[in-house]
Amino acid sequence: MAVNGQQRQRRQHRHRRPRDRRDDEDGWRPGRHGHQPERGESSKKRLRIRWDNVIPKGEQALDFKAAIDEVRGGDPRPLIVLRDCDRCAGKDDALLSKTLDNEKVLLLTHWFHCVKLDRRVVEESHPYHALFAGKRPSHLFVSSYDGEDVIQMPGDQSQRVVWEGLNRILTQ
Repeated sequence: MAVNGQQRQRRQHRHRRPRDRRDDEDGWRPGRHGHQPERGESSKKRLRIRWDNVIPKGEQALDFKAAIDEVRGGDPRPLIVLRDCDRCAGKDDALLSKTLDNEKVLLLTHWFHCVKLDRRVVEESHPYHALFAGKRPSHLFVSSYDGEDVIQMPGDQSQRVVWEGLNRILTQ
C-alpha cells in the first residue's frame, strides 16, 4: 500500500511529544538538547569546600612541623593549606579553575582537612610563617597529615596538577 505525503505527515505528527507549557518556542525544555539542569541543594552542598580558619594559639613563631601539628588539630586527614591574599579576597581561585568544571577537585577536597590561613602568614612574625616561608612562597600546599610529604602549588596551576597532587597524597 502506497503512502502519500499527507498520510506520512499525520503518522509523524501522532508520534511527536505534545507541547508543554515548560517548552520554549522551539520545543526545547531545560535539561534537554544541551541545556544544563540546575543542581539541587543537596548536590550544591556536596560541591563546596569546607574551609577551617585556624587562629594561632600563641604569638611565638613555630617551626614547620609544629605549625603543621597546630594547624591540623585533631583531624587525621591529609591537609590542603591555602593562604589568603589580596587577589583571592576569600575565594577559592587558587585551587579551582575559572574556566573548567571543578567537580572532581571539589569532591576530592572532602578527603582533606582544608585550612585557610590569614594573608599575614607571609610575615616573619606570624606563628605559621614557616608554612609559607621564602622569597616567593607558594599560594597553597597539599600535604600528608604529618607534613612529611608536601606538594607546593603556586596558585595558577592547571587542574591536572591539582588532581595529580591530591591523588598522590591520597594514595600514600
